[in-house]
Amino acid sequence: MIHEATMVTAGVYMVARSTPLFVMSPTAQMVVSGIGAATALLAALTALTQYDLKRVLAYSTVSQLGYMFMALGAASVSPKLATFAVTAAMFHLFTHAFFKALLFLGAGSVMHSMGDVIDMRRFSGLRHVMPHTRITFLIGSLTLAGCPLLSGFWSKDDILVALFEGTKAGGHETFFMVILGVAVLTAFLTAFYSFRAYNMTFLGEERFPEEAHHPHESPPTMTLPLFVLAGFSLVIGLFLGPTGVYARQLAQSTSLPGHGTHPHNVLLMVLSAAIFFAGYGLARWMYVKSPAVSAGLERGLKPLHRLSLNKFFLDELFNYLLVVPVKVLALLCTLFDKYFLDGLLDFAGSIPSTVGRIVRPIQNGLVSHYAWVMLLGVGLFLIQMLRALAG
Repeated sequence: MIHEATMVTAGVYMVARSTPLFVMSPTAQMVVSGIGAATALLAALTALTQYDLKRVLAYSTVSQLGYMFMALGAASVSPKLATFAVTAAMFHLFTHAFFKALLFLGAGSVMHSMGDVIDMRRFSGLRHVMPHTRITFLIGSLTLAGCPLLSGFWSKDDILVALFEGTKAGGHETFFMVILGVAVLTAFLTAFYSFRAYNMTFLGEERFPEEAHHPHESPPTMTLPLFVLAGFSLVIGLFLGPTGVYARQLAQSTSLPGHGTHPHNVLLMVLSAAIFFAGYGLARWMYVKSPAVSAGLERGLKPLHRLSLNKFFLDELFNYLLVVPVKVLALLCTLFDKYFLDGLLDFAGSIPSTVGRIVRPIQNGLVSHYAWVMLLGVGLFLIQMLRALAG
């Protein structure tokens, strides 16, 4: 929970607290919302094809962060909407901490039972072996997917309302209409990949990896936190969202105008519920009722599947555009430092020793040699004196 609620969401909190500054520049706010939309959609598309259970949840976290930034970007629409937009983003951050921590701990419970195997292609049908993990993971998936009346439904609905209000802003209607469309599409993808992961893990034929010598339910020390988080995921949004308790409390700590509450849009709530059932139904059809469909789609859409599975090759793109040039620059700097700067400093340091070697024979410690030098010096002195007197 510490990780989910603080570390990866620190940027959301920072932008939320800086909103009194951001609202002074609508362009900056639109950039925030645009980046959030691109992040949410790209991460959701990536999560669609991942087989590592924890990786699905990790990309889901990135996608939900994008959702929060979409709401924060809507704060520039009007002064009255600013506090509500920030409240929507922070409320989703708040509920997200519970159900995403639940899902990650559930994935850890599966990993514990499956002998550290987390690849969903290597196990299935764990509902009988791990009934407690199964029911809590189901609750987490329902909440993440935005099942009506659960926590994720209320916080996501507030974000959709904030974006819908943005479509009424003068001069920015088209922009926020696109952002709202991305939010709706991302919500559908979220419902789909959430239950894709649940169905592949807990439903279907019972199958275990060879590393899982004794598949079993996790001990109470692991399942008890799952039930606690599942309980909060079920009710915390209903108690704090529609009642306005969270919004009124948060509004007291901000310096924004307006208010933190906003009437719920019934049409958006119906749309959100329809999106959930569509994503849930499609995932159940493809991975429970007709598993051959998903395999056929993977073969038929192999280029797109490979693109999503390889995270749109962003790692490779960053490597060639950023990492490789920086490494080349570092190598050039190393060579410059080693062969030019070091050589220059070594040359400067060798000058005193070279001069010392030249004059060293004069100071050889032989008294007779010193006497001859003195005699030579006296002779030269006398010659100069005589020349001066003769001149």
